Amino acid sequence: ARYRPRKASITWKIFIVIGWLINVFFFIWVLALVAIRFAGSDPRIGGFPEKCRKTTNCVRLAPDGTDSEGLIIPMLNTNIDQARKITTNYFLKKVTFARALKSNTSNVLHFRTLTLMLGFPDDTYIQLGCYEQKTRVYIQAESRLGTDDFGVNRERVENFLFYLNSTTYDGQPCVS
Repeated sequence: ARYRPRKASITWKIFIVIGWLINVFFFIWVLALVAIRFAGSDPRIGGFPEKCRKTTNCVRLAPDGTDSEGLIIPMLNTNIDQARKITTNYFLKKVTFARALKSNTSNVLHFRTLTLMLGFPDDTYIQLGCYEQKTRVYIQAESRLGTDDFGVNRERVENFLFYLNSTTYDGQPCVS
């Protein structure tokens, strides 16, 4: 009597196909993560951007009078050094996947953040300046890739503004 292997049942064949589909999906997801990370290289910007790179996916409170639907440019009762420390501390400790990038000017801070699921890179620029002995904070947050950020940048700006408004400052006057 020769050995004859048993034929696989239909249930076992379905299980194998589903396993392969899961592996293929996972492989494509990993490739997409790698492609997104390398496609969104860090921009070389010397200061605060003059405008948004795109018309969508950008929230801007800027010196040119640009505002984003009712958001108010914050005026902090402190000097620029204290505002810089508070801003840097917020982004590096309270914002998930944030990294400070180098800027050519000390009054401009640049942070790169990544979205949670796929790691899409976003840029947040902060410009600090003196106005009537208070520190004025300009901000621009925008996506590097895609056409819709599902409100992530606006939420990031709103959370930052809430943090600034709820922080107690030392009252040192801002001087240019």
